[in-house]
Amino acid sequence: MSNNIFSWETEFNQAKQTITHVFNERVKVVLDQKEQIIELYKDSEIIQKCFIDDNYTVTQYHHYLETIAQSANELKELEPKTL
Repeated sequence: MSNNIFSWETEFNQAKQTITHVFNERVKVVLDQKEQIIELYKDSEIIQKCFIDDNYTVTQYHHYLETIAQSANELKELEPKTL
C-alpha cells in the first residue's frame, strides 16, 4: 500500500452512467460504466482508452487512479512557476 496521500474531485453522472475524476486542470479520468471503458485525458485529449470486464475490481480501479494521481502531481511539478 502506498504511503502517499492523493486527492481528486469525483463527479457522478447517473444519466450518462459515468464517473469523472479530475486530478488537476490538465488530467482527468472518465469511467463509462455502461460501455465498460476507462478514458484518460490530458489537455482535453484522450491519451489512453482501456476496456474493462466484469472481473475488474474496485481495488484495481483505485490503484489505477492512485497511479494517475501520482503522474498528475509529477506533471504539475514540471510546470513553470509564476513569479
